[in-house]
Amino acid sequence: MDNGCNRLHYPNMAAIPVYGLYGEGDSSFGQDWLHWETIQSRSRLHGYRIAPHRHEQFFQVLLLTAGETTASLDGAVAELPAPAAVVVPALTVHGYTFSPDVDGVVLTLMEREVAAAGLTFSNAAIARNARPVQAAMDAVVAEAQRPGAWHEQALRSHVALLLIALHRAVDEAGFAGTQ
Repeated sequence: MDNGCNRLHYPNMAAIPVYGLYGEGDSSFGQDWLHWETIQSRSRLHGYRIAPHRHEQFFQVLLLTAGETTASLDGAVAELPAPAAVVVPALTVHGYTFSPDVDGVVLTLMEREVAAAGLTFSNAAIARNARPVQAAMDAVVAEAQRPGAWHEQALRSHVALLLIALHRAVDEAGFAGTQ
């Protein structure tokens, strides 16, 4: 496995599907730059297994609040009980096997929005104690559900705070990638 500098040269890269959202070929959000859904809503449809895949333009955060998952990130495997968070930059090959009692949220952003905030991750990352991240994620979802005056600015601010919480949680966990 390379160290993130040359991720497009895996021998089996042609066999790894590129999706918009898992199982969907369309990689656009239309006008939106943010999408969220429960882990249950998509994983249940696929027998609690999300096969390895990647996204060309999407940055994802998986927040596990109940149950457990086996996460595969660019070939490295981690067993994660809740609470945990997984950060998946664009082009990272990732897959999951979830327990049926899984709960949590998957937040998807355009990678360019993360870069514009200056809060990128160079590799996939795991926060094994995601309790501090959950409040920031809850604030993003709450703001996304209530458009109104100053909505766009507030949403971008909440996303920036979520990314900062993720950086801090990953740093505190001592795990900054899958090398």
